[in-house]
Amino acid sequence: MEKSCNAYAIIKRNGEPVTDAKVVINGKESPFEGMYLKQYIVDLDYSEFVPNQKVKCSITIDGKTAEEEVVFPGDITPSSDGSSVSWKYDGNSDFIFVQEIESEETGYLNSTASYQSTDNSSDLSSPASIPASAYPKTGTSYLQTTVIRSLVYNAFSSLSPKTAIITASDFLSEKIAK
Repeated sequence: MEKSCNAYAIIKRNGEPVTDAKVVINGKESPFEGMYLKQYIVDLDYSEFVPNQKVKCSITIDGKTAEEEVVFPGDITPSSDGSSVSWKYDGNSDFIFVQEIESEETGYLNSTASYQSTDNSSDLSSPASIPASAYPKTGTSYLQTTVIRSLVYNAFSSLSPKTAIITASDFLSEKIAK
């Protein structure tokens, strides 16, 4: 079982990422990741992370600072057979996907998911059922990943960026043998 959690901010003005903002999430300054994601991101440690906890996020642009709060969702519990997943604190953009583990030695995953909840819903409710068709091959291992996310849209509106979204996410990846 692999757990991780993070918070990130996507800030754009005139459709372009704002790269020179100072972003602080849960007391940690977040660097701008400009290569791929084009966002400010902080990975949080579970020793600091408490589901249902409010986390303060602030940004400073052009000498002006604004704050927002986001509540961390999560506390994820999967069933041992891979048929369902539950969580205590709901988000507003929750999803699950399943991938075949092609190599146990390297952990290489099939690039195509055998199941994606987003094909049917943009937000799941707990408990969420996973169909047996998500695990099409017997004698095979799968990685089931659950992402519980809280998104705050139109964040930092007092600073007038065209788009600003704050997201807090709880992730849990679980190996399921079929």
